Amino acid sequence: MNEGLQLGKFTKSVQDGEIPGPLRTEFKVKQWRAKYALLDEGDDDDRSLFDAGLMIHDKADHIRSNLKVTFSENFRATTKIRAFAALANYNYCRLIELTHEAFSNAAAKQRELDPDAPIMMHELVALKLKLAVGAEFGPDEIVQAMVDGMEVPLKRILEKNPNLSGNPEFAKLDWDDMSLDFNLGNLWAHIEGLWDDCLWNKYIPTQKGRATKFAPKEDIWQLRYVVSRVRFNSLAREFAMYSLKFQKNLIYRGVLKLLAPMNVKALSKDGRRQVIQMSAFDPGSSDIDWLLTMRAYASEPYYKELLQEPQAKLFGATLDHVLVAWGVVSRASSVLRKGLALRKVEIGEEAETWLPTYASVLQVPALVRAVSIACGIDLSRSKALIDFFMFHGKSDQELWAQPLLPVSKDAVIPIFATTSSPNLRRLVDVWMKQLGVDLSLRGPAFEEHIRATIRTNIAQSPMLSASKCLERGVKFTAPNEREEEIDFVAMIGNIVIVGEVKCFLDPAEAKQTAMHRMKVIDAVTQVRRKADTVREHKEAFRVRAFQLGLELPVQFDVLPIVVLNSAIHCGFAVDGVPIVDEHILGVFFRGELVEMAISGSDGELTTVKKRVLYSSITEAAESAANYFSFPPQMEMLLAGVGKRWVPIPAVGEADWDAQFLALECVPKLPPSYREEATLAGLNVN
Repeated sequence: MNEGLQLGKFTKSVQDGEIPGPLRTEFKVKQWRAKYALLDEGDDDDRSLFDAGLMIHDKADHIRSNLKVTFSENFRATTKIRAFAALANYNYCRLIELTHEAFSNAAAKQRELDPDAPIMMHELVALKLKLAVGAEFGPDEIVQAMVDGMEVPLKRILEKNPNLSGNPEFAKLDWDDMSLDFNLGNLWAHIEGLWDDCLWNKYIPTQKGRATKFAPKEDIWQLRYVVSRVRFNSLAREFAMYSLKFQKNLIYRGVLKLLAPMNVKALSKDGRRQVIQMSAFDPGSSDIDWLLTMRAYASEPYYKELLQEPQAKLFGATLDHVLVAWGVVSRASSVLRKGLALRKVEIGEEAETWLPTYASVLQVPALVRAVSIACGIDLSRSKALIDFFMFHGKSDQELWAQPLLPVSKDAVIPIFATTSSPNLRRLVDVWMKQLGVDLSLRGPAFEEHIRATIRTNIAQSPMLSASKCLERGVKFTAPNEREEEIDFVAMIGNIVIVGEVKCFLDPAEAKQTAMHRMKVIDAVTQVRRKADTVREHKEAFRVRAFQLGLELPVQFDVLPIVVLNSAIHCGFAVDGVPIVDEHILGVFFRGELVEMAISGSDGELTTVKKRVLYSSITEAAESAANYFSFPPQMEMLLAGVGKRWVPIPAVGEADWDAQFLALECVPKLPPSYREEATLAGLNVN
């Protein structure tokens, strides 16, 4: 099977930027047709991309022509920005209410069906909310679209560095027009993603009468992405549970105080000057539990040195300071959001009387002072950190990484969604890139971390004591061959694992997902070549391994694997090469998999069901290839894959509407699991 996606000349030229795509300002229909005619070789995929480009451009024109506020010269930039922020923050607050309500109803329904059974977490997180367009979306999907959709108009407003002086003119604003622009921004984000799927992931439009549907030509990679993304989120929740348990132990030992950053206690006013009141966290606070869990999840152990390096763009502040400063911004934003909830804003018919309330500002000098206190740094570096978090519409910025919208010289509005629900682990990588950190430094650090983890697991395993993993990578030059660099070599019985270790940025959109896929395919090509070299020159490799302190058996089999720093695209074999992450790798060397655990009312986790992978080193060697190619962690995920058609609404009568295919995954547990969970749940507390 060829795992790569072959490209026609037209598609490749569009991907390479030689032909402007339909959402770029320089796109011209006449040129699009001419270039296609010039490069057309009868390739069906090229034809599909050509048709999709015309459709996407047509919808983009309809969106632009229906925008009422974004491009209007009747309103100051500060009015537009504050209005977008108000809508986003109100919609997020409302979404939180609806999500909590849906979770409570679902939990109540579970209890009604079986009062003794524990709440099944995978079912709750799979809940979807129905939107006005008639389709259902998960809360995370809604938040992602909301934030991505805001970026489009905000970049248009901010890209020319507008004058942000003056008071907002909300009285002049038609909030229905403003809401239309906000929703059209969300739709634009959807068609951006759809176009990238057509361009990079081979989504094909098909028409039957007036109905148009977009679906991938092959869905194997979409399936891998969706399933691994669900697993990624599950691992994050698992990490949070263990982290909270660990923190409770720290509280008990009285040392949490040494690790906890300063808290934003309250916001107050001294005349017109805002004051952010800082204090130590209450050790029993759920806020510190959440913040430290987020921080721990973002601070990978192999990032330790990178996090402490002074950054020139921050006047010498470090990424550690960035994380602490982000915590201050997040907590200050939370205080604003909770204050709105306590005030119980009256939602009336006249939007201008209440919606602007959700555009609450933070004064920059107050933030600078608070960050200076929390980080223990001077005001110049603190100011650089706050400036770094401001969204100015630059091409390398995104609202998730820059959650503060400037609305005047000394005031910003935090976007609640970005300060409450980010993937902070991914943001560390984004911040590194924005600061010009040499991301190639992550690779060797992650390789060393993986080798050390394998060695630790082997040392702790009573069955694998005869196994071994070399402390460093191996440079191997076979007779008459090129030198190969193998990231790690481990031996289990007669199996020699040849590992390729890669540290990639987590993808967050369609094009990034395609880039991630291509990097995975490239890693597979590399490790297969290295494994083939070892197979063809076993005796020479035995000699080289012996020089490094590893005595291999005379007869051995070679198992190539790729290890990634994230769960995305992991848990599958690509062209016969297993793609795994640290967790899948670690479970194998530990020899058992926890399949189900229950969290009691005291927060303690109790293992309900686990699977023993092998009972001897011989069994471990015999099962390795099958385990890594078909990890048992993926069984319930793959069983829960389904399809849904998501609508793309028309913008007016002259516009087209369509649907695109999305895969979804709700882990499917065998009935026996629920029964075992119920029995265990009766005895947990």
